[in-house]
Amino acid sequence: MLSLLQLHVLFLFQKTKSPDCAPLPSIVICPPTITGHWVYEVEKFLSRDYLNPLQYIGPPAEREK
Repeated sequence: MLSLLQLHVLFLFQKTKSPDCAPLPSIVICPPTITGHWVYEVEKFLSRDYLNPLQYIGPPAEREK
């Protein structure tokens, strides 16, 4: 669920197309032991409309999958 501030910013962007209100990509860098927990927390508290988590972990051969 989006907060009132997030809804306001999204509304402003849709109305004005101002770069100051544009949704920006996000990145979380954390130790590999807690990557799964971060993804879980994002999925638990944020809508996929707002942030769609992608787990990018493991050795190069595994990340290519």
